[in-house]
Amino acid sequence: EREERRERENPDGRGHERHERERHTPPQWQGSGSSPSSPPPRPPPPPPRRDYYAILRVESSASAKEIRAAYHGMAKRWHPDKNREDAERFAKADRNFRLVARAYEVLSDSSLRARYDRGEDVDTQ
Repeated sequence: EREERRERENPDGRGHERHERERHTPPQWQGSGSSPSSPPPRPPPPPPRRDYYAILRVESSASAKEIRAAYHGMAKRWHPDKNREDAERFAKADRNFRLVARAYEVLSDSSLRARYDRGEDVDTQ
């Protein structure tokens, strides 16, 4: 009687074997990070590098004189004292002025500029 029922449920006679195999197969670890075969989690990507040449709107081949002139123009435009109309504009000006000042600080110092041009991080101590 059991055999007849098994044949009715699995006419090819292989379903029972497959079921037994599946039952004894260890589970696959997917994304839990606890399996030795899963890769270690990747660190988050670094923040994008600031383009100090673009901030000052000069070419990477700009001379010290061109960098200084560009800095003075951008500093006048974004100085917080010239942008006090409202808090939002002041905050934007303050943020931009700090970026312009840092760009000038890096690009006007020959050793910092050389490190920056080589792709080294010049913003961490």
